[in-house]
Amino acid sequence: PLAGQMEMKDKFGRQFTVWMTNSPVSDDEGGMLANLAISRDISEDRKNKQLLEASEEKFRKIFEFSPVGKTLGDYDSGVYLDANQSMLDLIGYSKEEFLKMSFRDITPAQYSKLDEMAALEMQQNGFFAPYQKEYIRKDGTTIDVLVSGFKVTHIDGQNLFWTLVLDVSELEARTNDLRETEERFKTYMEDASDVVYTSETNGTFTWFSPNVEQLTGYVAEALVGKNCRDLVHPDDQTMLISALASARNHREISNSVTFRSRHRSGKYIWTQATLLVRKSENGKYVIGIIRDIDKERKSELQILDQNKRLKEIAFIQSHILRRPLANILGLLSLRTFTENQTTEAKRFYEIVRDEANTMDKIILEIVEQTAMIEKDPIEGYVKESIETKNGE
Repeated sequence: PLAGQMEMKDKFGRQFTVWMTNSPVSDDEGGMLANLAISRDISEDRKNKQLLEASEEKFRKIFEFSPVGKTLGDYDSGVYLDANQSMLDLIGYSKEEFLKMSFRDITPAQYSKLDEMAALEMQQNGFFAPYQKEYIRKDGTTIDVLVSGFKVTHIDGQNLFWTLVLDVSELEARTNDLRETEERFKTYMEDASDVVYTSETNGTFTWFSPNVEQLTGYVAEALVGKNCRDLVHPDDQTMLISALASARNHREISNSVTFRSRHRSGKYIWTQATLLVRKSENGKYVIGIIRDIDKERKSELQILDQNKRLKEIAFIQSHILRRPLANILGLLSLRTFTENQTTEAKRFYEIVRDEANTMDKIILEIVEQTAMIEKDPIEGYVKESIETKNGE
């Protein structure tokens, strides 16, 4: 009999593929009486085969070019039957070398318990959940991986298992670096004298470093959600709001502002804040650094008050004390004081005149030295600061 594939058309013009076998029918003498032809429509089978081949090709490409390591192994023996290039690059073996090994050959002994638990889970559920372990590379080094897998049965009844392997060594290293950085930052925040915070651009706090309790007496969590107006002296609020507005308008420039913050005890302490506006996916926000300058500020205010008092003393000396002294010097310059005077009287007169001139020079020098004191722009706070200090 002859058999083969051929194309045919039905009465509607549809083309389809058939498998045809031809068998000759012979008489008793061997002569051909007829030809028996049997045709079977295989167009659907052919289409399914093409789809299967395309699917297998697609699967093979996904398998080969996947960045995730993939292996196929015999379920009973654990020996590898196939591996993609990502897996081979991961452990450094050639494909020929790798297919002679099992997962036990590339796993350190300390992970045997985890492997046993994964095998039991796959036996019960048909898969095992991802877990982290190490693989031994060809050069003897180990690499951190995350593995997961599932069991399948081949068409011939063979039990197989797939393993997906993800290299997490770089991720693990970065995680460790991040953890160390976080620990260093946490230690710095706890030990630092400067308080770091974030807020919305309207002044509502969203985060505080833990050391804020040392500055304000409040724990960080208690301040989140509060507005800066709740902690700033009423007389300084306008200045702080102006600084926030300036920071919003000049996002790349830090703005510094000095104000009084309310401590939990009720008293106010002088602080200095540096404000910087940043932009995120959720909009603009403020990063601030607050420093306790209470001692320095009060010392500065005390100096300003002393300077003010010196100016007042200088005024008294130059306008009040010098006036009668000038009158005395004027009288002493008259000749009538020395006429018809004894030698002793003249000597006393000269002493008085010389001392008066000396006193006038001293007063003039004090006035000149006091005039060199520069006026400070925060002098307006002097009176209130002194009153607060006296009240304490």
